[in-house]
Amino acid sequence: MKITSVLLAFILIILTGIAKADGFIIKDIKIIGLDRVDASSIFLILPFRINDYFDYASSPALMRLLYEQGYFEDVELRGDNGDLYIVLSERPGIASIRIEGNDEVPEEGILEALEFNGIAPGRIYKYASFDVIKRELRKQYHALGKYAVRIDVETIALSNNQLSLYIRINENETTRVRDITILGNYRLSDKLLTKDFQSGSKKWYEFWKDKDKYSRFKLAADIESLQAIYQDYGYLDFAVEETKVTLTPDRRFIDVLIKIKEGQQYRVNQANLAASSITERKKITKVIDQHIKKGAIFSRKDTLAASSEIVNILRDKGYATAKVDAIPQPDTQQRTVDVTFFPNLGSLTYVRRINIRGNTATDDQVFRHELRQLESAPYSAKKIDLSKKRMQRLPFVGEVTVEQRAVEQSVDQIDLDFNIEERKSGSFNIGAGYSDSDGAVLTLQLSQSNFLGTGNQFSTIFNNSKSNTRYAVRFTDPNHTMDGISRTLSASYSSVDYEERDVSRIDTEATNLSASYGIPISEADTLGLGLRWEDIRFSASSDRQDDLEECLGREGETFDYYQFRSYILTAGLAYDTRDSALFPKEGARISSNLEVYGPGSGLKYYKASYSHRHFFPLDSDKDFVFAPRLLLSYADRYGNTPEVPCTDRFFAGGTKTVRGYLNNSLGPENSFGDPEGGNFRVVGNFDLYFPTGFLYDPKRLRASVFTDIGNVYEDISDFDTSELRGALGINVSWITAIGAVTFNFATQYNDKPGDDTESFQFDLGTNF
Repeated sequence: MKITSVLLAFILIILTGIAKADGFIIKDIKIIGLDRVDASSIFLILPFRINDYFDYASSPALMRLLYEQGYFEDVELRGDNGDLYIVLSERPGIASIRIEGNDEVPEEGILEALEFNGIAPGRIYKYASFDVIKRELRKQYHALGKYAVRIDVETIALSNNQLSLYIRINENETTRVRDITILGNYRLSDKLLTKDFQSGSKKWYEFWKDKDKYSRFKLAADIESLQAIYQDYGYLDFAVEETKVTLTPDRRFIDVLIKIKEGQQYRVNQANLAASSITERKKITKVIDQHIKKGAIFSRKDTLAASSEIVNILRDKGYATAKVDAIPQPDTQQRTVDVTFFPNLGSLTYVRRINIRGNTATDDQVFRHELRQLESAPYSAKKIDLSKKRMQRLPFVGEVTVEQRAVEQSVDQIDLDFNIEERKSGSFNIGAGYSDSDGAVLTLQLSQSNFLGTGNQFSTIFNNSKSNTRYAVRFTDPNHTMDGISRTLSASYSSVDYEERDVSRIDTEATNLSASYGIPISEADTLGLGLRWEDIRFSASSDRQDDLEECLGREGETFDYYQFRSYILTAGLAYDTRDSALFPKEGARISSNLEVYGPGSGLKYYKASYSHRHFFPLDSDKDFVFAPRLLLSYADRYGNTPEVPCTDRFFAGGTKTVRGYLNNSLGPENSFGDPEGGNFRVVGNFDLYFPTGFLYDPKRLRASVFTDIGNVYEDISDFDTSELRGALGINVSWITAIGAVTFNFATQYNDKPGDDTESFQFDLGTNF
């Protein structure tokens, strides 16, 4: 027994010695070869510390652990006198990343996605980087519907253990939606369900749309719209049971199958307001009764409309954060639903400060004149929206956005930021030339709708040639008084020698001075009143007296010239609710004007005009806008004035009236075949604006198909519909870097022999 114990002890000592020979107690850990990787990150993953026992048998597991970090090409472990040496050879660092072929995805987005995954200049190129790059890029391109994208990654070795990543992308064609099939719709048609889908095959005329380009985000929105449509028709139990997307083998097309369950249709039992005491309760109850009627089919759209109106009512009363939750409570037995509106007013909110941002060329005060929401006043959504619209009607403003910011450490105050996008509103035209009739010609025209950033309007014209001289200056202060009354002052002188031009038979020389005021009588209506003084002289050479008599209607009177001094009273009423002065999409502009040559003037007649243009958006996105315009003008003499002078009658034709016809060419002619205008003018313009985003920025490009119809008549009694001239064509308005350009391409109808027609017309002004 004793011998056996000694033998066992001896064997144990031997075995222990053998074990000690396969490891050692760690006195120190030394890491060699690190350049870019932080040593602390290595120490964190080591399964031992100093004074721990290191077993050589654990070396393969430790080396595998270090390799898995992806930072090292080679790993070596060795021990020496109790020191553990970890010798590492780092993988190369990324010096640069070059991307080629990415037209659809911006380079910044790709680099951000790669950096998020640890792939960026200055980082270590890991083993898994190759697959990560491809995976992240495919993810971005698949979101855009490009399932056939090809991605190649090449590494180019550089000095100092670095490399450059070269990523080549072949985007290929976007995978297109070939067909969308809905199964389970027994009560609502495919046409109704898919009419507002963002995805689907295109009709032949929808060339500007990209709905056939597959995107999972668009498809998700379409599935949500299915639920909205069914809830608009009272199907509260509607559900999408399955959505299956099938990609064709060539990855060019996708077929979508949507399986739905319609459920039962519900009718309204009652609608309630869950608030016994609330501001504007009577008005809110009226809104609910207008939208939600007992016995009617439940409609999510009507419910949301009622909620939106209630929110507007509350926000107009100063509750800027007001919300309304409309909760339907269905009764599955009776197939009815009770709708309860839960308003959450929040606190009464005041506008602490209003900031005007983005205006580099215009004084703040110009925009503050348009504000209807005031600082330190209760918040009003209606006044804020009106302020925005008034700013957008300024001719030097493109678009206005409004942002609300909560005031720190305050529950009842906000700041408003009106972000202004200014646009060039001036024009400068200069021309010089020579013609046989006019000789040397010099024309200079300057106009500015935002003179020196003050919001004032200034224009001046200088034209000089052998046959024509004109000087004019005009100045408008839109905020002449604190109440918003505007004032316009103008002066002009013109002298026209038509005999030199050999196109007419009379000459005129006129001087005008005028002052007018615009008086706002409501947010949309402005009354205009003015007075103009005129000194005009009509003359003709001795052999042209017949022309002079015909122009003035003074047959039998023979004078070398006629000179008249008159004062003219002007009055007008303008109504403007357009959402923008540049490219309106909704609203109207209506104006009526009257000019009367007053009693005691050398000439006695009056001119009246009426213009009405309306903008009707035809779809929710306001891509299609129908814009009809009616223009009526009438003039007549009174007292002892025999006729309205031919120089002050109405004309038609050109880009401002009837497109497709030469400027001022329509209407009666005198006995010499020259246009002499008429006392009655009627013009109708009909434009259908359509989307241009597939061509250019829609904020700078607008196009329409149009038809114009109109003419000028000697008198209103001569009006004859068969004499109306018409044109059909395309209008393009383009805001370019050198100015606003308008093109018209037209074909005429109901035109007569002798009409001066133009198939192409354009206007050009150089903005600055």
